[in-house]
Amino acid sequence: GDRMEYDVLGTRGSIDFGATGTAEVLQNVRTLLCTVIGSVPLDRALGISARLVDRPINEAQARMKAEIIQAIRKYEPRADVRLVIFDGDASTGELLPRVRVRIDV
Repeated sequence: GDRMEYDVLGTRGSIDFGATGTAEVLQNVRTLLCTVIGSVPLDRALGISARLVDRPINEAQARMKAEIIQAIRKYEPRADVRLVIFDGDASTGELLPRVRVRIDV
């Protein structure tokens, strides 16, 4: 089938528990990006580090990028990560990930 690419922003949104197919995959990726490691009682490994405090911004971005790719491979293998970029304010350390994924539909 077609291999479509989608951008997923790491912001919280409503959850559609009936989502299927592409919508479900994209929702799962977004949920991963918004979940802080250690915050899910039954799966402490799920999610991304909240912040990488006291790290130079380039190092923090490199570490977060690696974590995001690893988490998506583990928890949502139907999404193939093509690109990870960050929006946000480097001065406050707030990094908002934007992930482009390819999904077979």
